[in-house]
Order: sequence, then C-alpha cells, then structure tokens
Amino acid sequence: MSDIRHPAAREESQHLAETLAVIAGERQLADAEYEKASGELAIARRYDPDALPLREMLFARAEQLCRNLSLAARRPYFTRVDFTERAGERFVYYIGKYGVLKSGSLEIQVVDWRSPVANLYYSGQVGPMHYTAPDGTVHGELTLKRQFGIEDGRLQTIFDTDVVSQDAYLQSVLGAMSGDRLREIVTTIQAEQNFVIRHPLSRSLVVQGVAGSGKTTIALHRIAYLLYAFSDRLLPENMLILA
Repeated sequence: MSDIRHPAAREESQHLAETLAVIAGERQLADAEYEKASGELAIARRYDPDALPLREMLFARAEQLCRNLSLAARRPYFTRVDFTERAGERFVYYIGKYGVLKSGSLEIQVVDWRSPVANLYYSGQVGPMHYTAPDGTVHGELTLKRQFGIEDGRLQTIFDTDVVSQDAYLQSVLGAMSGDRLREIVTTIQAEQNFVIRHPLSRSLVVQGVAGSGKTTIALHRIAYLLYAFSDRLLPENMLILA
C-alpha cells in the first residue's frame, strides 16, 4: 500500500487483501474448470459431434471466467457504497468492472458494474437514494460513496465523495490515459450517461452529441449492459450494429 493519508486506509487495504485472496482462490477453481472443459471439448470434436455445441459453450464460459478473474486481480473494484435501507439494514457494496462470486457460499465479493445495485454509484451523491431490483424498487439512504485508485492489485488512492474529492478523483482517472482512450471508462460514467446505458430495452432512444462526446463509447457500454441484464433474451450473435 502506498502512503495514503485517509482514516480508512488500513481498513480498505485489509479488505483489498481479502478480496485478492478470494480472487486467487476462485482463479484456481476456474483454471481447473478450464482444463476440464478443454479436455471435454477435444473429446467431443473427435468422437461426439452432437455434444460439440454444448462443449464449445462451456469451454468459452470457462475461458471468459479465467480472463475476467485475471483482470479483476489487477483492479478488483473502483468504488464502495454504503446503503441503509428503509428497514434500517445497512449494506456495503464494492463495485468493479468484473463481478466476483464466492463459489462455496455464492456470496458476492465484488458487484458487477452492470448490476441494479450499482446504480447507487452512478445515479447520484450521498443522501436519499433508491435503485430498481428484480423484486421491485429499494428505497433508503446512501451514506458513503468511496472511490479507489488500484493498480496491479495495490491500493494507490482513496476519495470519499464530495465536490472537491469527486473532482480530484476524476482528474486522477483522466490523467491515466493511453492515447485517446481511458483505461477504465466504467469508473467515470456520469448520471446522464448511466441513464442511456440502462434505458429500458423495449423503448427506442436517440442520443445526440457532437463528435468526440462519447456517444459510441456509451453505446458499447449499453450493449454490454443489455447482454448482462437480459442474458436470457439476448444473444450476441443476434445483435447488429450499424456505424
């Protein structure tokens, strides 16, 4: 951990270490599943063509999980939000680009940025807040919105949200550019962009903006969100993008 002057530096450093340990354990399980799926795919290709589509799907899924966990180990999450529901129960969510699930307990260690609860991060500041879950709208109060700079598994910066720190965090991310592309677009999505990304599937939407304003980037993130939220109804091969 770098020299971070923040009262929660020790707590957050410990949580990051715990998360990295979970990711390492899940990666071992994923590697074993990948080897199994690879072997079964090879057998299907030689002896069982009828089983080939299923084996290819399972192999692709195992391969993607290994890739996601490898990337998650470098930057597991970018924000923490504390949310107290109206009933009084408090929840702490760490949100990242790749969701991390504990296989044994099915407990979520890192929330995927496309999940409903991630709206707490994208849609506003601390205070009264709500998000729409599969079971309905959940009302409560967002009591903490904390943002992190993590590089190669090491905690570099911590910002608790307010006007000053939000600007400082945004500037730190904007400074980490490769060419004209941001390293992590999902960490800087604003409320208006989040509205576009999560717009209802059944309703058309026209987005206008000048060249270079980020329309295409947000469109791609909307596609990623739709494939996540409606995986039972949408398939990548059934999508057509005209540009």
